[in-house]
Amino acid sequence: MPRFRTTAATIALIATTCGLAEAQKITATIRGDVTGPTGASISGARIVAHNLDTGVERQGVSDDRGAYVPDFLPPGPYDVTAEQQGFSRRRLAGIVLQVNQDVRLDIALQVGEVRQEVSVEAAAPLLQASSSSVGSVIEQRQVHNLPLNGRQFLQLALLTPGAVTAPPGGRQASERGTLSSAININGIARARTFS
Repeated sequence: MPRFRTTAATIALIATTCGLAEAQKITATIRGDVTGPTGASISGARIVAHNLDTGVERQGVSDDRGAYVPDFLPPGPYDVTAEQQGFSRRRLAGIVLQVNQDVRLDIALQVGEVRQEVSVEAAAPLLQASSSSVGSVIEQRQVHNLPLNGRQFLQLALLTPGAVTAPPGGRQASERGTLSSAININGIARARTFS
C-alpha cells in the first residue's frame, strides 16, 4: 500500500508540473520553408541564425520539404542566412526575437552563385502564425518607468492586449488567501493567489 501511494504521488506531481514546463519557455523559435524562384522546395540549404548581441550562431539544414527549424534561440536581434549550391546567398537582417516567440520566416532563394548575396532588412513585424496564444514582452524600460501601485508585478500583465482585472466583489477577486489577483485575458479567467 505505501508503494502505491508513492507511485500515485509521483504520477500526480509529474502530471501537475508538465503544463508548467511549457509555460516557462525562455527561448524563441524560427521556422520556415526554403524555396527557389519557381516556388519549389530546396532541400539541403544551410541555414545560419546569427545573434548580433552575443555572436553565437545556430546552424541547420533544410529537410527534403525545404523546412527548417532553428529553435532554442535566446531572445535578441538576429541575422538569418540561407545558402545552397547554385543559388545566391540570402541574408535577412534585423530580426528581433522575444521570449517564447515562434516566428515563421520563409526564405526564397534566387538562382546565382553563392558568392552573390541578396540582403533584406526585416521591416515588417514578425507574425506568429503557428499559435493563437496571446503574449507580450514587458521591456525593462517599462518596468522601471511605469508607476506600479505597491510594486505589484501582476499589474504589468494588464499591459497585454485583451487583459482586464476581474470585477471587484466577484468570486475570482475574493477567492482563497490574503492577496489575490485575478486577471481575465480575452474573457478567460487566470486567477493567481498568493499567501
